[in-house]
Amino acid sequence: MRLGYHNEMVVSRQAPGRARQKSRTRRALIEAARESFREGHVPTIATAAELADISRATAYRYFPTQLDLLRAVMEVDVEGLLAAIDVAGDDARERVHALVD
Repeated sequence: MRLGYHNEMVVSRQAPGRARQKSRTRRALIEAARESFREGHVPTIATAAELADISRATAYRYFPTQLDLLRAVMEVDVEGLLAAIDVAGDDARERVHALVD
């Protein structure tokens, strides 16, 4: 969205596609950070950007600090854990096994 002639608002027709691209970029950075964790490293924004094949400048627009990136990774992982536990049903033993898996 930008201001056009006489300050009227001009809405971009590419907005939905742009939102999807932003979502893909964010997911790619988070997945790259998760990969870094799996390899035993605490990811930096620079490493996540490199692994995701995204410029560092772009990565910093999504995650201004390393803590922002780490929080996003934890949110994704916690959501996955909660979903796994919820699917396991009412049996406590099954829920614990789902959590461990």
